[in-house]
Amino acid sequence: LGSFAMASGASALNNLSLRTAGTRVLTATDGGGGGPALAAGVSGGLTLNHNNPTRLRVLTPLETRVPGSTGNGRTGSAYTTLAGVSFNAIVDLTDGFWNLTPGASQEIRLVADDPFAVIVPTTQVVTTSATFGVTMLRAGSTLLRAEMVNVIPVFGPVVAQDTATAVNVLPGTPSRLLVKLPGETFDQGSPTGKVGSAIAQQAGANFSIQVGVVDSYFNIVTGRAADVKILTPSDAFGLFVSTVGINTLAGITPPILVTLKRA
Repeated sequence: LGSFAMASGASALNNLSLRTAGTRVLTATDGGGGGPALAAGVSGGLTLNHNNPTRLRVLTPLETRVPGSTGNGRTGSAYTTLAGVSFNAIVDLTDGFWNLTPGASQEIRLVADDPFAVIVPTTQVVTTSATFGVTMLRAGSTLLRAEMVNVIPVFGPVVAQDTATAVNVLPGTPSRLLVKLPGETFDQGSPTGKVGSAIAQQAGANFSIQVGVVDSYFNIVTGRAADVKILTPSDAFGLFVSTVGINTLAGITPPILVTLKRA
């Protein structure tokens, strides 16, 4: 709290500000000033209550609460998981100093910037703290955000939204090949692995395709070698296409030229 000069053997300390709820003690030590050193003095227990709820806090599995923090109210490592593997995220109602606020309630929604993520439940009334089940499907760095369901709440306090520490989602085990036609784009984690519509081609004209190695959720998987052979079973007159290897650093083939002849 600082150093304070004493006059006539005493010093009045005003406007002290403590941050961490719980039972706290104050310790006075001799900072010098002449004469023999004085033994430290310790106060009795002081109950410090939490303040009013004003914000939310989202904790991922490797994080713990830091009440009274001057930072983001949490500590621990960023969490890494595989696509399709569930984990729990905890949402707290806290005061402005990251202390839990027991008994406070608000209807809260947890959302992810992975549009294909599965969150159960999507909303719930959080009283003090609650758990949400999360399953990310898209590989990459993914954020979770907790926010009020109603901007003007039906009940309870107004609490500021909170964004969790980014979760690192890794692709799963390679399980299939995925063909991308002209006009399509790889869309990891989506139900088909692709977005866009294939562009019509003319008979006898070359066009390029690419093939990726993907997991069960259509995430591109690097490091898996494969030789890809393109077949044209619906066009017996299509030109032969040489076998092409997967670029293991990218998880996809280079562009492959295909020529079909049957409309």
